[in-house]
Amino acid sequence: GKVKVGSKVIVIGGGDVAMDCAVTAKLLGSEDVKIVYRRTIERMPADRKEIAYTQDLNIPIFTGLKPAEIVGQSGKVARFKATGMFDDSELNLPSDMIIFAIGQEAEEIKELKEAVKEVAATKEVTTVEFNEKGTIKTIDYSTNIEGIFASGDIIEGDKTVVNAVKEGKEAAKAIVKYLLSKKEGVR
Repeated sequence: GKVKVGSKVIVIGGGDVAMDCAVTAKLLGSEDVKIVYRRTIERMPADRKEIAYTQDLNIPIFTGLKPAEIVGQSGKVARFKATGMFDDSELNLPSDMIIFAIGQEAEEIKELKEAVKEVAATKEVTTVEFNEKGTIKTIDYSTNIEGIFASGDIIEGDKTVVNAVKEGKEAAKAIVKYLLSKKEGVR
């Protein structure tokens, strides 16, 4: 069947899925598509080619804004309001469809890396190592710091809930093994 899209679509997010949603809405006939993202365009996780393609289709990207309110009228979406992340700015847009394409990361990895480095610089703390993907590096869920473990999205990036639960159970077993080795004096 035919997919029905709104004529005024707001896509919230900055990843590849958000770009795909915006492009698809436009190609399915939406008259007005806009993307709203909470950080700067430079910090968008979407592939640069995906961002360029949305711009080629004249889809504006509003950055530095977070969703604040969705206003309904007669049981339908009528307006979308966003407020500034870094200032007191506001954005009010007419809308009849809002798509949340915000991902499922445990935490923004770049922010985590910056926070870890900041703490390490102020104290005598070893920093957690990150791999080339920008996620925490582990061996059997153990980080480079003895007694510190990680699992799920923080070591793999975006995955499913099922994967996170599986890895959580595996990490718990690794933690139990570690604690038992400490109790018994075995390394």
